[in-house]
Amino acid sequence: GKDQTLALDNETCESTAGLADQFVEETQTGDIWLLTPPGLALCGFGVIVILGLAYMLLVPSAIREYIAWAFWQLLMVPIGWFRKLPPLSGLQCIGLFILLFFAGIGFGIFWRSQPQMSLSDRFPMDANRSGAEDPSAGFKPKDRKS
Repeated sequence: GKDQTLALDNETCESTAGLADQFVEETQTGDIWLLTPPGLALCGFGVIVILGLAYMLLVPSAIREYIAWAFWQLLMVPIGWFRKLPPLSGLQCIGLFILLFFAGIGFGIFWRSQPQMSLSDRFPMDANRSGAEDPSAGFKPKDRKS
């Protein structure tokens, strides 16, 4: 009725305090296993198995054979291009590898010189946030609660 009032947000109503004390609240410790890397890997594996079984059971064999043939043809395209290349001497091959190496180094230097591409910007957890003189202070493991 009108004589009843609500309790404050962090208090239990006096009329139900005895009933509320009977319930034991379970405290959950740790992470949810399904959201850890092994749990996510297991979920991914399960999805792949289910999709594979659905593919094997629901797709007719003639269509599966055509898909396998088309996939094989797609995989063999780079090999066909490689076989069409003219033969190279060893010196030319080494020269191409050196050229590709320096091109990769140049691209890496260019990429890292762009704004917000430093390691501390891209991986903020690795930055030294402890403010200590020792640069390795930011990489010390934290104490884990048991």
